[in-house]
Amino acid sequence: MKIENLVRITGGVLLNTPSVTSITNIQIESCKVSSGSLFIDTNQDENEINEAIKNGAYAILCSNSNITDNEIAWITTQNLNLSIVKLARFYTIKKNLNFIPLETIQYSLIKSLHVKGIITSFLNKPQIALIQILNSKENETFFVLENPFIDMIDPTIKRPLKKVAPSRLTSKGLFFSSFVCEDLYIKDLKLPAFFVPYLCALIKYLKEKNINFTYDNFSNFKHFYAIFINDAMEKKEFGSTSKAVILENNLNLFEKELNFLEKKIAPNCFNIFIPKEIKKKIKTKATKITYENFTEIKQFENKKFRYILAYVKQDSYENLFFQNKDRQMLLF
Repeated sequence: MKIENLVRITGGVLLNTPSVTSITNIQIESCKVSSGSLFIDTNQDENEINEAIKNGAYAILCSNSNITDNEIAWITTQNLNLSIVKLARFYTIKKNLNFIPLETIQYSLIKSLHVKGIITSFLNKPQIALIQILNSKENETFFVLENPFIDMIDPTIKRPLKKVAPSRLTSKGLFFSSFVCEDLYIKDLKLPAFFVPYLCALIKYLKEKNINFTYDNFSNFKHFYAIFINDAMEKKEFGSTSKAVILENNLNLFEKELNFLEKKIAPNCFNIFIPKEIKKKIKTKATKITYENFTEIKQFENKKFRYILAYVKQDSYENLFFQNKDRQMLLF
């Protein structure tokens, strides 16, 4: 890219008359700068600027006017983040990239579908997202978690509806659903009925966009995640016992799932297991048990219950229960 075009795109001001006329790549880490790079001084660190120059930077984009090398282009801007957004927008258009922002539930659902596209969480830091865009291939489609940066890149992006009611819906217990959506009959999907309208909205959107997809049994879907256990609180095969701990790591979803459970089964059939600090936030007729450490769930050993709905603050659930004779539980 020519220096004059770089200045125009970023909205910056060229402070000198450099010997170089163009750049070949963009870096935000001074250690990755090579001959021909534009270095963006996101940390406002003079040492990083000096390292970038030493490594061969042809241009510096920064928010100060302290020129230390007149041979290279020195571009200053009053709003560095806005300049980064403008660069990201330019390369998004140039590469014909397509972003599809999804809210939390649909972002999780799309991970269990097989679609033509990249599923990623663009960080809210514009400089990191810029590098992701620069490293992408032309014509790529990104399914991304909702964030302000995407709106700055393209305020006109069309989002899917949050929920669309299926034409027909039947449930097999709490964890399996059969339904009709967009002329598709999906039978015995391992997905609670609560999530089906969110999935139908996603399917409708994908079909409108002519994006091909297939689906599996949603075994890796991490919300309302059931681990079946025996009386000794040992993990067992899915559906093989009469007891289950249902795990959720999103507090907003936890409250909605609690409401879903209260409509499906009697309050005396399940308990709520939550950290002490959120006890007052949760309204329910079911018994609330609080904890400081999740290993306290062992107190349910040999007690009568059908389900435990538990709020946990971690993404991975697999190591919460061990399937062994010692009945050990892994500490966080």
